[in-house]
Amino acid sequence: MSKNTMDEGLDEAEAGATKKKPPANPVKEAILKLVHEKGVGGVVSPTQVARLVSEEKWQRVLKDVRGEAVRLMKSGHVTIYRKGRPVENTAHTLFFIRLYSLGL
Repeated sequence: MSKNTMDEGLDEAEAGATKKKPPANPVKEAILKLVHEKGVGGVVSPTQVARLVSEEKWQRVLKDVRGEAVRLMKSGHVTIYRKGRPVENTAHTLFFIRLYSLGL
């Protein structure tokens, strides 16, 4: 194998590596899908998100929903509400997720 052929093989391998999609995050995708469907002002419960991810094992997904909701809140994508007010964490069991909007 010549040096040119080897270089071409590496270039193809490197190109293939850059084309791979990052691993999917079904919880994040479910949260964003539901809040966008509800639109600004609509709220989504963690249970709705968990059931969208896994209808049969939704209770196991709730912890992941909490964590991802907090990450999305910190990145400015959503707002977390409890008793109608924005909160900074999901320590309490009951909270809702809303699409972030400066007008709310």
